[in-house]
Amino acid sequence: MANLDLPFPMPDQALLKVEGLPYPLVAAGKVREVFDLGDALLMVATDRVSAFDVVSVKFCSGLIRFWRLFWRILQLLKIAKACGNLWARRREARLAAD
Repeated sequence: MANLDLPFPMPDQALLKVEGLPYPLVAAGKVREVFDLGDALLMVATDRVSAFDVVSVKFCSGLIRFWRLFWRILQLLKIAKACGNLWARRREARLAAD
């Protein structure tokens, strides 16, 4: 860990749960907890990672790969259709010229 000039000591391990604060907990989520300071809110982000994060990353990357492939195939089909129309017009022009 880098040697920083901070007014507080850095923890040795990742922050997984916020405990011991004298403020009431307003809301707790997957990675954030919100405390009421009276006139303001304190939002604390932790280093928690859920199994959903790991699964969603794998699922999303597969989904993105699928859509990328789908759009490339669609573009190739459009190009093939345009070329096919061009070839058909050339063939019709050659037949008309004969």
